[in-house]
Order: sequence, then C-alpha cells, then structure tokens
Amino acid sequence: MERKHQRASCDCPAEFTWGTINHPATVVIVGMGGCFVHAEVMVPKGEELELRFCMEPSPEPIRCRAQVVWIAARGIRVRGQTCRGFAVEFLRIYPEDRSRVDEYVKRQTRVFRAIGRELEKPAPNTELVKDLFSRVRPGDSLHMNHIRGVSMDELRYFRLRR
Repeated sequence: MERKHQRASCDCPAEFTWGTINHPATVVIVGMGGCFVHAEVMVPKGEELELRFCMEPSPEPIRCRAQVVWIAARGIRVRGQTCRGFAVEFLRIYPEDRSRVDEYVKRQTRVFRAIGRELEKPAPNTELVKDLFSRVRPGDSLHMNHIRGVSMDELRYFRLRR
C-alpha cells in the first residue's frame, strides 16, 4: 500500500474523547495526514473522535477531529516495543497545528538525512551520529549497526516519497 504522507516516530502524551469519555493515550507515530495512537481502549474502525496531543517544543496541545482508519489490536512494533492501538486520519485540524505537525516530520527527515550523509563517510563521527539518532528515536539502541539499519530504512522510505 502506498503511503500518502511522510511520517515520523514520536512519543507524545495524548488524550482522546470518544463519546463522552476521555481516555489517556500516547501518539507514537505522526504523519502529515494522521497518527498512530497507542491506547488501552480500542475504538472501532470508522468511528470519529476528538484527539489532543502535546508536541515539542510548544506546551499547547494539538487539537483535531479524527477518524479511525486502522486498528492494531494485537499491536505493532514501535522502537522495539509492542503497541496496541489504532491509526487515525485527521479530519479537521487547525492550520497552525497542521503546520506544527508538518514541521516536526520535516525536521526528523532532515536529521535522518544528516545521519545518512555521516554514515556514508569512510570514517563517520560515531558520537555525532549517536547524538542525532537519540534526538529522533529516543529509547532505541545506540549501537551503530542498529542506527545504520533504521537510518537506511527511513532514508529509503523518504526517497520513495519524493
């Protein structure tokens, strides 16, 4: 399946309202068109909900109306952990919030490109690579083989999107 938008790994505290009840959650993957929400409560596909999540550096939450488009009841692997949850597509989101999401995804893309350029050098600066990688993928292993694998996968994905 072809993706419509670039996406980036994140770890944003979130909360969603489905019906009249608020549920805690975490946004673990965000893209320009939606996100993956790690939550204990499974919302059925096709349902609409209100989603709020905080994204660095602003303390103001991003607020949007979203629709569930995919469910991972068994979970997906994100940064070495299994996350149960669901993917949502943004239906209504304020333009300034959408631009914050877009900027976050683009910033991560630039960092992965910087990592890729450094890894292509005959003698890469391992400390620089580890520092850049820890910014975009907190909690992942900082072993160079892991960084190379993840970076090459991400760069391959971003090259296909151009």
